[in-house]
Amino acid sequence: MLFALKWWLALSFTGLLALPLARRLFSPLPGEGFPFARPFGLLLASYAFWLGCSLGLIQNSLGGIAVALALLGLASWKLGLKDLKAFWARERQLILATELIHALAFASFTLFKAFRPEISGTEKPMELAFLNAILRSQSFPPHDPWLSGFAISYYYFGYVMVAFLAKWTATPSGVAFNLAIASLFALTVTGAFGVVYALVKREEISFHQAARWAILGAVLVAIIGNQEGFLELLHCKGVGSPSFWEWVDVKGLAQAPSCPSFIHPVDFWWWWRASRVIHDRNLLGQDQEVIDEFPFFSFLLGDLHPHVLALPFAIMAIALALSAFYSPDLASSWPNFFLYSLALGGLAFLNTWDFPIYLALTGTAAVLGLSADKGEITWGKVLKLALSWGALGVTLYLPFYIGFRSQAGGILPVLFNSTKVHQYFIMFAPFLLAGPVLLFPLRLPRTEFALIGVAIFLALLCSLIHRPLPAILIPTIILALLSLPKKEGPSAFALLLWLAGLSLTLAVEFVYIRDSFGTRMNTVFKFYYQAWVMMGLASAFALYKLSAPGLIRTLWRSLVLLTIFTGLYYPLASSLTRTLAEGRDILTLDGTAYLARTNPADYEAISWLNKNVVGAPVILEATGGSYTYYGRVATHTGLPTVLGWDFHELQWRGSYEEPARRKPDISRIYTSLDPEEARAIAEKYNIRYIYIGPLERETYGLTPEMEGKFARFATLVYDKGEVKIFACER
Repeated sequence: MLFALKWWLALSFTGLLALPLARRLFSPLPGEGFPFARPFGLLLASYAFWLGCSLGLIQNSLGGIAVALALLGLASWKLGLKDLKAFWARERQLILATELIHALAFASFTLFKAFRPEISGTEKPMELAFLNAILRSQSFPPHDPWLSGFAISYYYFGYVMVAFLAKWTATPSGVAFNLAIASLFALTVTGAFGVVYALVKREEISFHQAARWAILGAVLVAIIGNQEGFLELLHCKGVGSPSFWEWVDVKGLAQAPSCPSFIHPVDFWWWWRASRVIHDRNLLGQDQEVIDEFPFFSFLLGDLHPHVLALPFAIMAIALALSAFYSPDLASSWPNFFLYSLALGGLAFLNTWDFPIYLALTGTAAVLGLSADKGEITWGKVLKLALSWGALGVTLYLPFYIGFRSQAGGILPVLFNSTKVHQYFIMFAPFLLAGPVLLFPLRLPRTEFALIGVAIFLALLCSLIHRPLPAILIPTIILALLSLPKKEGPSAFALLLWLAGLSLTLAVEFVYIRDSFGTRMNTVFKFYYQAWVMMGLASAFALYKLSAPGLIRTLWRSLVLLTIFTGLYYPLASSLTRTLAEGRDILTLDGTAYLARTNPADYEAISWLNKNVVGAPVILEATGGSYTYYGRVATHTGLPTVLGWDFHELQWRGSYEEPARRKPDISRIYTSLDPEEARAIAEKYNIRYIYIGPLERETYGLTPEMEGKFARFATLVYDKGEVKIFACER
């Protein structure tokens, strides 16, 4: 666990360096931004490192990391708040509580990852490939490990951050991958804690009271699951008729088995279904996959994907929005305006979907704060402020945009799919029950009753066209919009969060972003994820409001707490399934160690490549479909291969032209008996190493003659077990 300690110390040191700047930026908040210092520091240091490497000013090395940290320290000292002694005296309780919560969250999830460290399945190979490619690249943009000669065309800032910490602490990528997951969990927990604390502490309650509600906020955002987990328990116990489960319509729960002796389902993959609650079908009645992940599912799955990498920074953006709400003039003044743009702009580089969402949220929060005295919101100011932050945010990350290609193909209408109301409730139950308390007390003048009539009309219209969920959401959102200008202080911001979350879930009922999948799958996924975070934070504040005495409040609070209790079944049961399903003789954080057991020949050859090959020369290996073992050499070494997962390249670049050209060439170089033809193809793609292992022999049906031709123009540099590696002459 020495790697874990070094990792924690490095991340903590980065946060400490950035603390004076964080205090300046978050000064309107109770706690002055201490819970956000780590992600803020990591973002600033990684940005300086990435930009320096992109402009050729520094190299991707320990020296470059030292320069980035020095720049962060200098900026923090020159521009930040320096009264650390007085800060400690004021905020000692919060500082200690935050550190304790962060340490417990990091340690517990590090232990969990030691039970399930394998970097295999789902998107993990792609993510490890990116991480290793960045570690190998001397400058940025880093090379695409699955398409030699090209740079990564994806939002890869999160992988730069992980590589930054990995190189600094000399942590192997297989270990760094899992420590990054543990860190993201801890940063998400402390970030949610910090936002809710900043909300409820403004209500002039004691630290201990505020901390309790803040912990609840962390639980609602990062730990509970949706209600599908509890349905799994009922399903497991044989509760409910077949017709009931058909009505629930969660794929895989059509027939109720019985496992009365277990506290969780015996099917190892039962926990996966919680991310597929929303069930769409096409016009032929065929299933269409819809992803509805939530944070704990993501951490449980262990994919180091952009939506997870961006999560602590999205929560930090909510804290920025809250700070702008409390003090809009401070947010628009120099250097805070620059730091806002840097932080918000970084979301596009982390997970592009998040950028417009939090840009709009922060702009609205700032103008809501400006308009508090007037009782009205000037939407022109929202647009102007958001566009200003957005323009500078894009400019600051311009090197990323220059080489970025996207599969997005515009906005299309959702013509025939509509989310079932009960499935929506399964997904968001505690947030839907807690949130409405933020609407009260209602203070609507008679002049706005006409808008209520419009809301009722739209609801009836949605009902007539068989859109029951919009029929509920539209009037609720209109009511929230009318109530928002009448609210004050934290109540207004909490309502804004809940309103924003509802609006995101409503949007996917009518439109989606066109991509290579051709359905609303990804749009639901990305919008629901942020809606969960926003409504989770708002619901913690709503529960604080429900804590006042009174029969109605008590009954209401009890109902919400019941759904929170049932939501806690998922993390408890799924964690047991993931940790205890397979016996473990040795706990390890090395996510690549499993290869020594499952594919020992490849493991030894890959280890040899990592020890002996410097830089990023091109290596040839078999190519094949996504979510398979193909691309394993590039994945575990970071060396660029001619073609890895071809469908992923289509997703990243929006075109299949290049993979279509390369795939037959790879087949030809392996199967040809003509050494000159093979040499010509090797020169065409600047191939330095040719890898022949069990997968290549199985894929291309290699004969001794086919393998032997490589010796005519290349040198055999590795020959052990079932693997040969040839080095082409330069």
